[in-house]
Amino acid sequence: MASVVDTSVKHFGSFMGAAVPVINGVAGSVIAAIDAFAVNGFDLKSATSLVVSGGVATLAFTGSHSAKVDTVILVAGSSVAALNGEQKVTAVEAGVVRFATAAPDGAASGATTFKMAPLGFLKTFAGVNVATYKPSAPQASGFTLRVDDTLANYAQVRGYEQMTDVNTGIKQFPSTALVGAQNWGKSEVATAAARNWWAFGDARGFYLCIAPGNTYPLNSQCFYFGDLNAYKSGDAFACVLNAFNGTNPHLIASLVNGCVGATSRGVIAGGVARASTGVGGSQYNYAIGAAGFGSDQYSGASNYGLGNYPNQADNALMTHKLLSYQTVNSTWRGAYPGLLHTQQTGAGPAFLPGDIVDGSGALAGRRLLAVRVGPPGGSSYGVIFFDITGGWRD
Repeated sequence: MASVVDTSVKHFGSFMGAAVPVINGVAGSVIAAIDAFAVNGFDLKSATSLVVSGGVATLAFTGSHSAKVDTVILVAGSSVAALNGEQKVTAVEAGVVRFATAAPDGAASGATTFKMAPLGFLKTFAGVNVATYKPSAPQASGFTLRVDDTLANYAQVRGYEQMTDVNTGIKQFPSTALVGAQNWGKSEVATAAARNWWAFGDARGFYLCIAPGNTYPLNSQCFYFGDLNAYKSGDAFACVLNAFNGTNPHLIASLVNGCVGATSRGVIAGGVARASTGVGGSQYNYAIGAAGFGSDQYSGASNYGLGNYPNQADNALMTHKLLSYQTVNSTWRGAYPGLLHTQQTGAGPAFLPGDIVDGSGALAGRRLLAVRVGPPGGSSYGVIFFDITGGWRD
């Protein structure tokens, strides 16, 4: 890693500008976005200069770019090796991005280029609006996500332990027999109009948050594919897929089951590949907030019922992890990486999508980005927070 700071966690989305892939009610749009943020990167541009002064590298270019503060770019072609590779952006100005470096002062030469750095997933098979993806990280479970993006309103998803082509796999999770359909909502209507979206991830998993509704265009439904931070050391099967187990996730007017922005004691949120013993097939997965809950609802919603935001005693935002629970043997399997819920009633309306919260206490030094979560067809909503600082894995 060339960067002097952790670049393992990356985030992307429609907020980044015109060069970002569009997710909409058109077949193939989700695959195009995953290709860009997980596999290839995007918005490749040539630098006009790259100069280091006092531990800060200033990369100049012509025009505009998708890079924002706290995002990660991939630099190549510089004559100074320490300036190549992934770099975390610390400042953005017109025609300039900056990042911290240990390189000595001076101007670099070479045909330098940069783009948004991808998560590091592999696209293993592809068909017409169908594709499969797996993490490349050696520590990862290495299981595969299959995305069927042939429909306008939602993408059909499923996990597999292995695949031999884009349509053939073994050890499906969650199995069709277990939960039925598994879908990620794209758009309330079949339209080329862009939808708001976010993605957060590392080389072992990612969250995709899409706001598919017309009336409530900021209400995202967020889903996850990848490895949990498992409680059992060496758990090779703690890979989870969250999705909606119905056929209209783009129209729901109440709780969107499977959304990681909701905590649920009675709603299946998808499945894990196998039990922690490694025996058998896929298992039910329930996503439950570590602080408990009054009923199945969104993090920080107006009726959450476990204290108000802000906390009267110390004016605090209180957050907690989201956990994976399996009904088989009543097992807490692990924690979702990088994601924080709040149990405080009314926190949702207090934050706009993209707001940054500087952590304190156990989260000191962490930067948390707010994402609104709620039903595409309903006015109620909550908020979740993603740690964009880096280092999601224990």
